[in-house]
Amino acid sequence: PVFRGANGTSSRERTLVCHMGAELCEPLLLVRQVSAEHRSYRVRVGLRAAPGAGGEGGVSSFGGNVLLEVVSRSRAFVWYEAAFKYSLLAASLGVLALFARRYLAVPPSERMLEQRWVFFLLCMSPALDDAPYALQFVSAGMATKLLSSLLQAAFLAALLLFWIVTLG
Repeated sequence: PVFRGANGTSSRERTLVCHMGAELCEPLLLVRQVSAEHRSYRVRVGLRAAPGAGGEGGVSSFGGNVLLEVVSRSRAFVWYEAAFKYSLLAASLGVLALFARRYLAVPPSERMLEQRWVFFLLCMSPALDDAPYALQFVSAGMATKLLSSLLQAAFLAALLLFWIVTLG
């Protein structure tokens, strides 16, 4: 649940899962933003025991260490990564165009099975290059991540099918 404060701030409650006898608890994601909308963020973390877990007023007697890790990306790295991804996409489309030019010049009756599969895999290769990568910085939803994952899964399925057909 999200709670809105009077001064425009928002707070969220997260549940930390710790199994009995385990040395470490499950990881807990506090904040995830693809691009920083503000110059600074303030995160306040408090620990409470689960209801019925004992302790005074629901507060446990926690004697362990809390490790908070901040993971961020530099803007320069994001631009470098996007440029690298799209240069690979351009290269794979270039190879596809060159192969398609030669492939389509051969009559369909003279095409080998391997040539057909290579053409099919080259058509699927842009799916592996993560074309919707830049859209995740524009849209806030998970649709671009889902689309990216589906495209990569489709390429891997096509590659598996290729190996099953050629080796089987």
